[in-house]
Amino acid sequence: MSFAHPYALLGIFLVLLFFFYMKYDQRKRESDFDKTINRRLWKILVPRYSRGSRSKKIVYWTLAICLIFISLAQPRFGFKEESIPVNGLDLVIALDLSNSMLVEDVVPSRLKKAKHVIRALTSELSGDRVGLVGFAGSAFLASPLTTDLRYLVETVDSLSPDAIDTQGTDIGLAIETATKALERGAETELVQATDHDDITKAILLISDGEDLEKLALEGGTYAKERGIFLFIMGVGTEKGGPIPLRNRQGVLTHYKKDSTGASVVSRFDPSALQKLANHVGGKYWTITPAETEVSEFLKEVGALNRNVFSEKKIRTYFERFQIPLAFAIFFLILDLFVSIRSKAVVIFVFLSPFLSIASELDVYLSNEKAIEYFSKGKIDKAKDFLGEAQSMNPNSKELKFNQGIIEREKGDLDRSIEAFSDAAKFAIDAKDFSLAGRALYNLGSTLEKKVERDKKENLSSSEELKNDTNQAIRSYLQSLDIAKKNEDKELEDELRKKIHRMIEKKKQQKQKEKNQKKDSQKNKSQEKKKEDQKSSQDKKDQEGKGQNKDEKEKERGSENDKKEEKKSENEKFKKNKNKKFKSEKLNEEDAKKVMSELSNRERDLQKKFLQRSARKQKSIIGKDW
Repeated sequence: MSFAHPYALLGIFLVLLFFFYMKYDQRKRESDFDKTINRRLWKILVPRYSRGSRSKKIVYWTLAICLIFISLAQPRFGFKEESIPVNGLDLVIALDLSNSMLVEDVVPSRLKKAKHVIRALTSELSGDRVGLVGFAGSAFLASPLTTDLRYLVETVDSLSPDAIDTQGTDIGLAIETATKALERGAETELVQATDHDDITKAILLISDGEDLEKLALEGGTYAKERGIFLFIMGVGTEKGGPIPLRNRQGVLTHYKKDSTGASVVSRFDPSALQKLANHVGGKYWTITPAETEVSEFLKEVGALNRNVFSEKKIRTYFERFQIPLAFAIFFLILDLFVSIRSKAVVIFVFLSPFLSIASELDVYLSNEKAIEYFSKGKIDKAKDFLGEAQSMNPNSKELKFNQGIIEREKGDLDRSIEAFSDAAKFAIDAKDFSLAGRALYNLGSTLEKKVERDKKENLSSSEELKNDTNQAIRSYLQSLDIAKKNEDKELEDELRKKIHRMIEKKKQQKQKEKNQKKDSQKNKSQEKKKEDQKSSQDKKDQEGKGQNKDEKEKERGSENDKKEEKKSENEKFKKNKNKKFKSEKLNEEDAKKVMSELSNRERDLQKKFLQRSARKQKSIIGKDW
């Protein structure tokens, strides 16, 4: 015996608690009644009162609700086995396990996002055999082709960069390893209904595109020659981020550094993956937060030819929810005879919120964990759990609001602004104006904080600062309108203060710009005045120089005569000097030897310099992420 929805059985405990409360309430009522009227006079004074009727009503009602919860859990017992042909294709997923996949430029990280995509698409595959290859600087077969997709998902969850020794990214080797796995899978399959050469084979490559070995095109050609379809999904952002390194407890210790000691920033390279897809005639998608590319991939895979390659035995369980439901209806009918009022409507009204909570239990628990870690100051842990909740429900307004709070606490104001904006939009669409007002308030506050930071660190132009300031004021005004409608006086007063303060700052900034403009104009006029004074002084100096020009020319004539005499004496001295050292020059044979020795030394020095440069370049090129 098994249950399709075992969470529904938790409702039985709530019903039992309610049963004990009703029994306690009944005894308390009887005790109060006994204090007023002697128990022997009850039948005379209150002939219609029956202790047994009330007790029966409580028991019938309790049994009916318990049986309804059991029915909602969908009990199943008894089954039949059937052998059905398995139609499908062979698919190998190549997952990038390099250190660069730990970057958190997507929520919660590139690797966790890729794993979630694999879980999403494998849940929709039916009858297909799926394998798994993990790769970085080397590649290995993590799971051979199998129809047991639950085992495959468990294997995916266990993979991490620690599972592979050689770091780096060799996409070509990953494709080659996946191709060989597809070929081996066709050879080892025992049950055969058609020729294995007819079975469609495909590879799904998930990577951040940082191919350090540059052999991707060769691997793609290797797969294409064997008739294998290649699908590629890229994960990450072009902005990229540092590579976090954590200990075994998952605590961030430091960020990855290169040989020079600088932090490594890994950037997503979609162009390389797109080029590879075009080269082999495949398809490429970039993974988005909404993960719409999963459905597009499933459409592409669904269009491929599928053949019968094996048989599968399945068990079909018989649903038995009708039995407890029939007994529940029976007890409700008995309750009608005991009491005038029917409780059927109350029962189903009570059940509806419980079922809603059961369906959203995983999202709720992840969000609660995020809130718990945030309250303890463990922001990274809170972000991880919030990311898991968002991956299950990406359009939740509450989760978007929480993301904005966490990103602002981490200092990523741009992501915080984006999250608060989405939260406000979703809340307005859902007509949750209370949450919309808070989201808009926080959006304005974050924008104001961003303006102060950018102004202090000179990160934005004056035009961008004005736009952000105006956007912050608009957010505050929208939040103010909502606060008025909700009659939230406290929030309304706070918003008015903030808006007034920002408008005052804006006025002061304008006045400051005006003063600077006036000062610059004043400085220009003073400089022009100085230039005019200087030009008039230059004219006077030129007139004085004209009068002394003749006297200076006479003096220059006498000086030139003296220089000519000195020049002739120097020439005589040089001639005598050359004559004196003529006998000390090398002969022609010795000069050739000296020049040959100098050229040999120069060649040796150049060779040593090139070797030293090559070693230095090699140490710089080596990467392990």
